[in-house]
Amino acid sequence: MQGLALRNEDVVSQTLGCRPEISYVNTQDDWQMMRWRQFLGHYALDALPEPMLVAHIGGKQQVRMRDGQQWSNARSKPSDMTTLPAQIESGWLVDGELDVVTLTLPRAIRDQGLITDVRFAYTDTLGIALIRQMLASLYEPQSRERDQYIDLLMMTFVAHLNRADTQLTDQIPRTACSAHRLHHILNMIREHPEQEFSLDLLASEIDLTPAHFCRMFREATGITPHQYILKCRLQRAEHLLNNSDLSISMVAEASGFNSQSHFTRLFLKKMGKNPSDLRRRLH
Repeated sequence: MQGLALRNEDVVSQTLGCRPEISYVNTQDDWQMMRWRQFLGHYALDALPEPMLVAHIGGKQQVRMRDGQQWSNARSKPSDMTTLPAQIESGWLVDGELDVVTLTLPRAIRDQGLITDVRFAYTDTLGIALIRQMLASLYEPQSRERDQYIDLLMMTFVAHLNRADTQLTDQIPRTACSAHRLHHILNMIREHPEQEFSLDLLASEIDLTPAHFCRMFREATGITPHQYILKCRLQRAEHLLNNSDLSISMVAEASGFNSQSHFTRLFLKKMGKNPSDLRRRLH
């Protein structure tokens, strides 16, 4: 589709010193999608005339954003998303290859005021999946069917945003610090699932009340802290069963379970197989 002047694109293009690698413009609904790939150090992005959504899809693993007079503690990685409202300047530290997709949402959605705050490096699994599918389709030969499919994906993405809008304040970490804190907790549990992690301990680790922490964790991940701990413990146990000669009782202990019987019961329920059966198949 041939588009009108791309206001956000002009600002980004001037800042990065390049044109987008590939772009798509729907003039009827007034939205556009661009992929930008460029090696950069740090840069300042002028205020955008329209709100924009940024999807980090590749390149540098840790991109930081200006937070006051310093760079944020939080780091955007591939599959993270950031929202940028209109008329706000932003600073970015890349020190490597920038590989992002920018979306200027349809006019009707912009008029709803969905993007009013900077939200940096948050997780939206479905949103990223839809953006990646739109991008993959964009590299196909241009055709009416291709464009209709991309437009349909955008409609699905918009429906996803509208559905989440009533809970955006709670679901998405509103500051770089809160996103970084949640990632810290997830990594801590994943790396040491055998340790005891009480709700009070996890909440105090990031200076939240247990109730606030539990609510934030569940809304960000879709499961409770206890369920995430159990998931990590079972994954650790499966890894040890497949890659070590430890007895089942030792695997249970090394994975954070109080007894072999408790471990066996949960492993069978959650993984659909008995630890002893798995061990016998391997030997």
